[in-house]
Amino acid sequence: MSVEQSIEDIVRSDPHVKSVTYASLPQLLDVDTEIDYGLFPSLSKEDVTTKIEIIYKYLHGPVIQDDFESHPQRKVWVNKMYEIYGQKFLDYVHTNKVRANAMTPMNLGICDLGEKYEGERADDVKRLVSSIERLSTYISEEHTPLEHKLNILPLFDQTIAMFVFLLKKEG
Repeated sequence: MSVEQSIEDIVRSDPHVKSVTYASLPQLLDVDTEIDYGLFPSLSKEDVTTKIEIIYKYLHGPVIQDDFESHPQRKVWVNKMYEIYGQKFLDYVHTNKVRANAMTPMNLGICDLGEKYEGERADDVKRLVSSIERLSTYISEEHTPLEHKLNILPLFDQTIAMFVFLLKKEG
């Protein structure tokens, strides 16, 4: 792999990959200056920051579509590419937003923040957490067709972004 060729470029140019896309997201809150850490008195600022950074990592992750008909076929390809390109390749493809394992840390962070939230908008936060849990379950199901997952992802991303905006400092 040349210095100029990124892992994303390698994935994009692979004959098995149909596309690599990224969500169009609203401007997200600055973690250091716009999050109201007082909404989470039982969590440290570091814990809240870590959870929000995991959420942001998911939101900014790629959607990688390929031509594999089954997970075992994809796994063979991933293992072969890992042998060639190493951990950076694995780290990149594991951020694919339609992978259940890519969603899990984000979901856990949102659920924890939702449970510990102590602000005036607690009902709204709980509703959004519930919506995020339902949507992520649908997206991560193996039997859900990829086309359905891709149609749901923009709503999922927007719901997550709305959740984060409820954590904003007032004023």
